[in-house]
Amino acid sequence: MLDIIGEANRRHLRCLLKAQRKPTRMLFHQISDWNDAYANGPNIPGGERWPAAWVQPAQAFRDEFQGRGRATLDIIGRAFLPDLLKTFMGPASASGAAPAISQVLIYVVMAGVLVWRPTGLFGQRT
Repeated sequence: MLDIIGEANRRHLRCLLKAQRKPTRMLFHQISDWNDAYANGPNIPGGERWPAAWVQPAQAFRDEFQGRGRATLDIIGRAFLPDLLKTFMGPASASGAAPAISQVLIYVVMAGVLVWRPTGLFGQRT
């Protein structure tokens, strides 16, 4: 039994030594123009036509679902927070504070979820 373990260790050591002999190649690419690197339109063939191509279908989708009462397209800050904040502060202050609070609200919700469920909503995958 010890001989089998010893042979396995020797094979493992030979594999490690072989792996160390292989040259590691890393390709480094220097980005000189970050605006160009993150620009989608110029770097995709025909990319300049895509934003305009989606305007009409996206508007038709929103109109259809809003017309059927299946979508209310607004963020919670503009829909509910001003009315809620008016109970604690003046109308002008509530209208100004609601959008600011709504922008960070998703992060507050995410932090709350992580406190409540540290492994995430669905747990770890096994």
